Amino acid sequence: MDLKEFAAQYSAILVAECSDNWLRGDIAIAVTELYNKDKEEHGKSKIIDEFLTMTGEARSTFSQYRWVASTFEDDLIRKLPVTWTHYRVCAAADNPEEWLKKAHDNKWSCGKLIEEIKSVKLDKDIDNGLVCSLCNKSITKEDAVSITYKRKRAVLCSLLCAQEHIQNLKSQ
Repeated sequence: MDLKEFAAQYSAILVAECSDNWLRGDIAIAVTELYNKDKEEHGKSKIIDEFLTMTGEARSTFSQYRWVASTFEDDLIRKLPVTWTHYRVCAAADNPEEWLKKAHDNKWSCGKLIEEIKSVKLDKDIDNGLVCSLCNKSITKEDAVSITYKRKRAVLCSLLCAQEHIQNLKSQ
């Protein structure tokens, strides 16, 4: 097999994997609709629990497939050649389809996409009067320092506050 054939097979696998994820999401939506109908008719329903037991799927994974599939219902959007992770990241953003198109058009990795979304969100937060996590001083776009530690983000007004914040983290 030559390089082109390997690349074609690899691309086909990526498309199939994404199609499988859309199918999972659509099934999760349908099962949830059954659950809601049964709940309306009989009070409390256990359909989703039964489904999860039968499939061995985690509730959080089931919910995530449903959430992403319900965010992107347009078939054209679903066919963009990006990863499922791109869709998942965009589903959590304001204007998810716009972000997805930007990621596709600019050939952004998921990491770059996350950076761009965080940057825009930070700019909006600053415009809305964000204050320093350490000293409560107003933050400007020029001086803002964002630090993430153990999945918690702190936005600080200066490098000096950032250094103090890091020292506080080290002493904990």
